[in-house]
Amino acid sequence: FMVMNGAGNGKEVQALRQFAATELEASTEGWLQSRRLMRASSVNSSPVGSAFFRGDLDCSAVAVKILGQKSRSQEDFAKDVQALAHVRHPNLARILGLGEDRSGQRVIIYEFLGGGDAAQRLRRAWMSGTQAQGAWIGGQPFMWYERVNAALDAATGLSFMAKVSPRIFHGNIKSSALLLDGQGAGKIGDFAVGSGSGT
Repeated sequence: FMVMNGAGNGKEVQALRQFAATELEASTEGWLQSRRLMRASSVNSSPVGSAFFRGDLDCSAVAVKILGQKSRSQEDFAKDVQALAHVRHPNLARILGLGEDRSGQRVIIYEFLGGGDAAQRLRRAWMSGTQAQGAWIGGQPFMWYERVNAALDAATGLSFMAKVSPRIFHGNIKSSALLLDGQGAGKIGDFAVGSGSGT
């Protein structure tokens, strides 16, 4: 595919890697429920559809998002994912590849961020402590200054998306789309490319 890069100079970019269904299934141990990371933005009631799973591809941990329904052509979907994958910013989760599972559901492979998402952190903090005591998750507090830093990271990523050419529209921004790495840095992910509003 020919896509415009972030600078809009029209250079041809390398095609995004397409993963086979067998690779995706092996990387998630057959979509094992213990590898499920979170439900994605457009959740349906199926046991697998519209969810993130932890996978291992090319000796690296990845987050595998399996999409629910197909609402766009394969060509438009691949073009949007390719365009997003070639936009780089420290506060945007990197897209590493795409593919389909055995049933034909589309899949996007993101970099793995070990800190979960902001919605999970906030929910667990609320359930396990008060702000005065420090809200705890996995033995680590999710303190007010960490929340502010995550919010600033999200704002920085959103500002970049509004200024880059061509512009990027997230399509479903919310706390569960703000992913955190192991050090608490925030990256925007879970783009709504499957719904037709991703770019």
